[in-house]
Amino acid sequence: MSDNIEKSRFEDRLEFFKLFNKEFKKEHKNRFNKVQFPDDEDLIVICDLYFVMMNAYKKHRLKFGHNTQYPKVAAIKVLAIMALRPFRGMECDELFYSNPVFALDIASTTLELEFGLDALNENDLKRLYQWLDSIQFENTKKAINWLISKRQSNIAFNHCACPFDLTNQEMSNIGMLVSYFEMLDRYDQLTKDA
Repeated sequence: MSDNIEKSRFEDRLEFFKLFNKEFKKEHKNRFNKVQFPDDEDLIVICDLYFVMMNAYKKHRLKFGHNTQYPKVAAIKVLAIMALRPFRGMECDELFYSNPVFALDIASTTLELEFGLDALNENDLKRLYQWLDSIQFENTKKAINWLISKRQSNIAFNHCACPFDLTNQEMSNIGMLVSYFEMLDRYDQLTKDA
């Protein structure tokens, strides 16, 4: 992929994250008033990480010329957010819930779900938040450090150049989340058609 196309895709995705973050702040400022919301630098790293993770995922799962379906896009966005955990603050329930709520709201927007997450009861949502919180990202943390160092030194780079690959556990986490989002997407379609 040419550098201009990658730059354009990156800028489009970053704009999505920025607009989403702005709306999320408006909607949740009272709910998460004890935490620091992601800033633009956090969103840049999330966007970088999304592309690095997507490139690594495609090496394992996609055939050349095939597009990535929305459940996969949503899953990788969620895992990029959970790997960075851009919300910061003192340890409290608000901090614990802020990252997965933000991530899953982005997934709902990506999938254009009308009913999906709303169909879950509070206990199901808490279990999902706890599972997302428990995911470990050892290789991904190395990629985060690489990306931050490139950004801080103002070195232009291509996301494909990041020396990163997903571990089997990270691939498994993506697969589980993709399956979950595919089920939510199907449920949402059935509900709309009913």
